[in-house]
Amino acid sequence: MRRNTRRLLAAISAATMAVGGTVIAATATATPQAARAAASPTASLPAVTVRPDPSYQGQPYEGWGTRLVWFVNVTGGYPDEVREKLAEMLFGEEGLNLNIARYNIGGGNAPDVPDYLRPGGAVPGWWRAPAGTTRNDKDWWHPENPDHWNWNADQNQRWWINRIKNDVTHWEAFSNSRPYFQTVSGYVSGGFNATQDQLRIESIDEFSTYLVRVVQEVERTHGIKIDTINPFNEPNTTRTDDHGERIRHYVRDL
Repeated sequence: MRRNTRRLLAAISAATMAVGGTVIAATATATPQAARAAASPTASLPAVTVRPDPSYQGQPYEGWGTRLVWFVNVTGGYPDEVREKLAEMLFGEEGLNLNIARYNIGGGNAPDVPDYLRPGGAVPGWWRAPAGTTRNDKDWWHPENPDHWNWNADQNQRWWINRIKNDVTHWEAFSNSRPYFQTVSGYVSGGFNATQDQLRIESIDEFSTYLVRVVQEVERTHGIKIDTINPFNEPNTTRTDDHGERIRHYVRDL
């Protein structure tokens, strides 16, 4: 665990050991509300003594952190002094001192779809569509065609990667949606039927390739090591349209 967390735990342990097995109590000026509370049935409940049990050991923490994605997609474009202050507040030793970060691999809606997502929600995809491409055009993308990739995408999130990479000890990557052309609905925000798969069957392998290639590029250009790739964010919720057999297929591919 990091320094701030250790200081917090040490303070708690010291306070607990100081009172030993005694009961901790606090006094305050009596109020009508306090008088009524004292007369309530709970006032007669026995006091509880809490003692630490050092024999109980859990797994060590790798740290704590945050996903980047929406707030970073906005703040990465803020003026330098503002985003620097935010970075210090979150990842600095005098701030929250976070050391884990989850990078979001954007999907991206079609060029002809107006932005309708929440502020920061439209994380750019890493693809480049030919001129005139619409939401109905889903068969144009080929991962081996260099013209179909945009390696300069997602600059706001990537500013944060460069800024915090010396503070982060564990990187993860995850996807909220595949690119629009790999979806059934043609939108990154989901399908029209929540009980049906949103990923096109013919795009399964290409989606896996998309995730891996983006991770490789981020690692290469930013000098970081991403430890895990999560192709589906929160797949166990009732909102998801991705099912077990399909997910197992992706895991094998990745």
